[in-house]
Amino acid sequence: MADKLDSNGDSAGAHAARVNGAPELKLWFTREVLPLETALMQFLQHNWCNQSDIYDLQQEVYLRVYRSAREKIPERTKQFVFATARNLLIDCVRRENVVPI
Repeated sequence: MADKLDSNGDSAGAHAARVNGAPELKLWFTREVLPLETALMQFLQHNWCNQSDIYDLQQEVYLRVYRSAREKIPERTKQFVFATARNLLIDCVRRENVVPI
């Protein structure tokens, strides 16, 4: 029998799996991602000129990592976090280089 779609367009079974995995996801994030904070901050400070943006960038990295991990927790957390940070910085540079008409 096919799963019914909930109001977000997800199947009911997939939505339940994400909700049930929330404690596991939070434990993973606390155990694997948060200990990388010092190295992440150093990376962001080294690669971004405007120091007032650093904490916002850090939070955006955390948000992207957490959202992505809801689908599947990455096997190599450190590499995933730093790839996410690098991609965020690339996105920010692209946004800054947009020329208003």
